[in-house]
Amino acid sequence: MMPLLSGKLIFFMLLIFHIPLFSTSFFVRYYVEWPFEFKVGKGPYDDVQFIWPDFKRQNYTTGYIEDHPEFALFNYLVKGFKNPPTDYVHFATNKPKITYWLKQIKKFLNKVNKTKQSFFLWSFYIQVTHEDFNNAQLIDQYIADFINSYRHILENTVFVIMGDHNNRYGPLFMTGYGQIETRMPLFNIHVPPQLIKKEMLKDIVSGNHTYSCNYEPIVYPSKRAAYSVWREEVPLDRTCKDALIPVEYCLCLKRHNFPVDSQLAQIVSTALVARLNQALSEFNDLCHELFLKDIYNAEVARLPGELNPNNRVEVTISANPPNGTFQALLYLKDTTNLNNSGIDNWMLEGDVSRLDFYGNQSLCINDRVASMHRTCKDALIPVEYFLCLKRHNLPVDSQLAQTASNVLITKLNQALSDYNNHCHELSLKIIHRSEVSKTHILVRGLT
Repeated sequence: MMPLLSGKLIFFMLLIFHIPLFSTSFFVRYYVEWPFEFKVGKGPYDDVQFIWPDFKRQNYTTGYIEDHPEFALFNYLVKGFKNPPTDYVHFATNKPKITYWLKQIKKFLNKVNKTKQSFFLWSFYIQVTHEDFNNAQLIDQYIADFINSYRHILENTVFVIMGDHNNRYGPLFMTGYGQIETRMPLFNIHVPPQLIKKEMLKDIVSGNHTYSCNYEPIVYPSKRAAYSVWREEVPLDRTCKDALIPVEYCLCLKRHNFPVDSQLAQIVSTALVARLNQALSEFNDLCHELFLKDIYNAEVARLPGELNPNNRVEVTISANPPNGTFQALLYLKDTTNLNNSGIDNWMLEGDVSRLDFYGNQSLCINDRVASMHRTCKDALIPVEYFLCLKRHNLPVDSQLAQTASNVLITKLNQALSDYNNHCHELSLKIIHRSEVSKTHILVRGLT
């Protein structure tokens, strides 16, 4: 989502772009850098040229609202901002609810509507749908009620409902429909009637049947890689390459299965594991290397009109540890003969997808990519996350439970001693539950 907010390519959300009632044009920023990687890496991002200042210079009020501080766009495993990036910034508590999130959006809209200010609002919601897309039905009515109750504002607003990606793991992803769905995230645009009649916006409707991507509503480089869906007609014969859509996300790929027990499937799958291990070798001191376990699917993937149509293969595999499921495209770099290829001839093309939940397996590293693919060595995983830890109940009134609980309170007070001038120290009240393992005592429910 950072490309949409910076204008450069590199969950449930609302993007609202308000246009004054009598305006006949709106601001479009021009960019020439595509693709783009943030030089500041993990942040902070205060010096990155996001789109908010552009709107501020046009006297817009800006807002940024998300529901989950831990997994927010600029917070997840990165440093975020030192200073608020917009006029209005809000995050819900660590137990976000759809009503609380919408309440903040309504609060912002009521404020700017009262003062008749132009505005740009970016709002992001992930809680309900992130783990299971079926849960979207649980918030349908809330969103419908919001839209209906704010029609008086939205009728004068460019209103976008979109997602940054669709379902990326689980059983649905493994189906043909799931493979298409994950490459086509929702992107719905509502344009005010007084603007849709303008000549400059007629191409939005015609663009429904052409190949475009989510970046084009705001990206408009000098080269013809992108077209403004607001102002231009997108060619009907456009290809993924023309639109700079990565090959692994291109729906024009024609796929042909070949046996998973073939020599080619074995070579390409082994190459995938080797490329992953090479790319993440800096974490070898902390994590286990991957080893090929099973091959679930193997396909030759071809783009229309390619000179060498057989030099790209997609494989879906499992690898240990920890029996993770991975999918990736690999291309043949040195030869056009598939049967004569070796492991060193196959290179990754694009990102590697992790198709299953990886939970707490990578707590020892703080890297978005590596955390999806690598598993910490056992000694580096906190013991409370050991699934193999055998536990036995310990009477809460036993001396051992009492001693362990008192130690816990003492350690907590020591760790938080910097706040003694402002906060009360903790004292033991009730032991609700205690368990013992081979080397640890676990005490739960202390109040």
